[in-house]
Amino acid sequence: MKNELPDGFVPGSLRRGGERIILCADKAILNADDGVAHNVKLVVADGVITSVEEGVSFDCDEMRSADDCYRFRGFLIPGLINAHCHLAMPGYGSVGDERISGSVESALVVAHNLQLALHSGLTMVRDCGIPAGFGRSVAQVLRGGWIDGPRVIHSGPGLTGGVSDTRFEVYGIRDAAVAVRNLVREDVDFIKVYASGGGRVNYQRDKGVVEKGPRTWESLFTTEVLRAIVDEAHAWGLMVTAHATNPLTVSRCVEAGLDGVEHAELLTGETSYCLDEQLIERIASSGIFVCSTLTASWRLFKHFESREAELSPFEKERLAYLRNLSEQSLKGFEKMVSAGARFAAGSDAGTMLNPMDDYAAELELMGLNGMSNRQVLASATRLAAEALDLGDQTGRLAPGFLADITVLDGNPLDDLTSYERVEGVFVQGRRML
Repeated sequence: MKNELPDGFVPGSLRRGGERIILCADKAILNADDGVAHNVKLVVADGVITSVEEGVSFDCDEMRSADDCYRFRGFLIPGLINAHCHLAMPGYGSVGDERISGSVESALVVAHNLQLALHSGLTMVRDCGIPAGFGRSVAQVLRGGWIDGPRVIHSGPGLTGGVSDTRFEVYGIRDAAVAVRNLVREDVDFIKVYASGGGRVNYQRDKGVVEKGPRTWESLFTTEVLRAIVDEAHAWGLMVTAHATNPLTVSRCVEAGLDGVEHAELLTGETSYCLDEQLIERIASSGIFVCSTLTASWRLFKHFESREAELSPFEKERLAYLRNLSEQSLKGFEKMVSAGARFAAGSDAGTMLNPMDDYAAELELMGLNGMSNRQVLASATRLAAEALDLGDQTGRLAPGFLADITVLDGNPLDDLTSYERVEGVFVQGRRML
């Protein structure tokens, strides 16, 4: 007998939300640059905010006229955005389990991470490295409403200098256009370039850290090759960001006109670091977006530090490396903040011991290392949206913008731990949490 769906069945995220909804809240921060608004009413139609009113009395008759109505005692803020994550990587478990193999396993990890992202208050995530074909599939599933989750934009597997799928390798200027177009066929939303080494680590307790391919402080592309990638990507209307973990690579990215750099840790060796004041000024004056991913190294450092007495000799070496990396990354971040660099908040969630459901830790670290609470909120909303080339669609609560909304128990301008207390998440007007 043929299986039949029950009457009234509505898939996934389509079960919540309607064509016209009203959200009422005692308090809201409509834009990271604004103060607190009181007695706020948002009207949403077909996923887009149509009106925002402050200082209103809540009309019960009007509320009953809507398809759905929500009343919150907490704070409405623009939907949080994680500008750097990896949905196909679990981000928890034992050290070394950050990468898994197999399409079924990866699909299950993606589905699980989408749920965790909602619990972290996220309405959008930017995946900066996902297996070929997966990004397109995830976007289709979310659009179809078959699973709840934040909106996802992705780069596919990204471009490398000879350590990945040959379709996406770039050896010189001539390869740049072909490689970018191969990613365009993957329906990517932006181009990610692995412009420096690192990020391909296999951890083994008895052998320590085994690097696969170039090291973190080595640069993979010349300025001319990076510029060729940027020219081709921009011709397709796509922004370009780069994995850049040393001064030379960051400098080349700025010179080549990339739109963003990821990590920007400024490493010059296993235990050496260079806080180049002139480079930091160039980063700030260029307007390039920086996504620092502070929690990625900080969590690993804290993990090894907590077990220092029982570490093997190789692990002790790793601890020394991670202590230097984390401490210097935080110093570099603070200097870039002081210089006026533009930041898009991102946690690198999915990497080793870096779970998808604790975005608050990244935002708190940013606030503890030079950013004001208002700057933290801006980097996770308005600026993150601009870094994703979506600043005219999301990142603030205003008429004409998508109804991407996070509800917090507390004012994040006063208390950064408010990000730990998520009360609701709306993605394009549909309540997901």
